[in-house]
Parts: sequence; C-alpha cells; structure tokens
Amino acid sequence: MARLTTYGEQYIALAVGNVQDFIIDEFVFAFIPGLDFRDPEPAEEPMPTPSQIVHRAEPLKHGIIDKNRVTFSQMLGPDVGNFNFNWIGLAHNNKLISFAYVPTTQKVCTVGSFEGNTISRNFVVEHLGIADAIPAPVSAESWMYDYSNEIVQLQSCTASNATAVISANTWVTKNAYWNLILSERVRSLEEIK
Repeated sequence: MARLTTYGEQYIALAVGNVQDFIIDEFVFAFIPGLDFRDPEPAEEPMPTPSQIVHRAEPLKHGIIDKNRVTFSQMLGPDVGNFNFNWIGLAHNNKLISFAYVPTTQKVCTVGSFEGNTISRNFVVEHLGIADAIPAPVSAESWMYDYSNEIVQLQSCTASNATAVISANTWVTKNAYWNLILSERVRSLEEIK
C-alpha cells in the first residue's frame, strides 16, 4: 500500500486548496538493502540516497479513479535495466510525496538476443478531494486497459489445444498398440509357414 509522506500530505492539501497545482514529475525506483516490504512505512520516509536510486523517470500517464484517488503509471520497457528495486516513490522537485515498499523485483535490459522484461507500475495516491487538484483531469479508464477478456480467451485456447494434443497422443498410443499386436500376429503366421 502506498504511503503519503508528511510533506506529501501538506503538498496535496495546498493543491486541493487551490494554492498550487498538484504535480508529480518523477517516479523513483530504488534498491534499499535489508528493506522488508512488510515493514511499516513511516510518514517521515526520506528520499533514498543517490547510490540506492536505480532509476528515475517522468510518469507515463496519470488519471483520476474517483474524487479522492488518482493514479500515476510508469512502464519500464525492455531497453531499461539492469537493476533490482524494492522501493518506489513519487516525487516533485526531488521532494518525496508518496512511496511504497515492494518485494524485490528484477528489471532486465535487452542485450543481443536476450530479451529484457517490461514492467508496468501503477501508483495510487489517496487524499480527500485530490481529483480537484490534478491539472488536465483525465479518467484512468481512458488509458488503463482491462485484459480480462483476452486472458479468458487465451485460457480457453490453451485448454482446447491441450485437449487436442492429449487426444492426438491417445490415438498415436492406440495405433502403436494395434500395430504391435498386428506385427506379432503377422510374425506368428510367418512362423507357422
């Protein structure tokens, strides 16, 4: 679960009160040795040290989930890597707004014929009235895609293919058995001659 820092709460409160715009200009990925993702996340969390930060990037998209929740999205393509991360944060002007401890995740870059992985992370920030503070509000539904139907179709195709393979193997086995029986009978007849 993402946690707002004390600074983040104040920053968002000013944005909701129309004192300033709510802007997240950076996703920060870090690897902090010894960090357990199950540990409590303190409101006074500092920004990781430069040696712990493994990747920084502008959010790819942001959108409104509802009046009190907004989401920021980042995709790390196969051209990004190689590193591990166990900490993700959102920042503005290098000041930490929100963060989360996550299980250690490996990010691998494409090298030669070895294909790297692609990782997508969506980060939800929750605060009373935060949707009103987002400049150029866009519904998260407009860019977040639900793959449920495709997954069901893939599972159905996989099951059909597996059934066909098992059926074909059954016929091969039966044919082999009958060929063996026939061969033995032919050999028996040849011995009688």
